[in-house]
Amino acid sequence: MGHWRRSDGAILWSRSNLIVRLELPIARQYEAQQNAAKEQKARASVPSF
Repeated sequence: MGHWRRSDGAILWSRSNLIVRLELPIARQYEAQQNAAKEQKARASVPSF
């Protein structure tokens, strides 16, 4: 029983670790895109004299 639980936890941990490793760059890229879009909108809303 203990052995099964341990190996299952290791598999679960490695899988979640892999998912985090894959998703983090994508999330950062998405965040950067959102920030850039916000900045563009802010610049567009400010009238240029």
